[in-house]
Amino acid sequence: MRYRNIIPLCFSAISLSIFAGTAVAESYPEFVEEDLIAVCRTSAENDRWGLHRSVEKFSTGTKIVGPTYKMLGERLVCNGMTLSAFTEHYGATDTLRVIDRYVIPGRIEIRDLNASRSVPKDISVSLTSPTK
Repeated sequence: MRYRNIIPLCFSAISLSIFAGTAVAESYPEFVEEDLIAVCRTSAENDRWGLHRSVEKFSTGTKIVGPTYKMLGERLVCNGMTLSAFTEHYGATDTLRVIDRYVIPGRIEIRDLNASRSVPKDISVSLTSPTK
């Protein structure tokens, strides 16, 4: 790996650890919660471009958003469901494919995703602690 690729990756990891550490403690600022809600909302609305813009807010200063997708996909909880489950619940197949590209599933499940639901106005979010 070249040095010019390592520096943005390090900055991304540092910023993720700062956000993740404060978010797990449930003491993150209100603007971070609004950004997390935007991630949940755009993923449930099947808005791939909106989801990418929302995720980029957590990857400031770098174009590498893969680790951010992975962290949010595994640890972000929207209305009591993981981000993948929340997205799947609202039938957002396009954004679900984007999220699942970065998340390693604990189990594999195949379903028919024909159900369509409206996205709720109020979404509560939290980040869970990392599992090892």
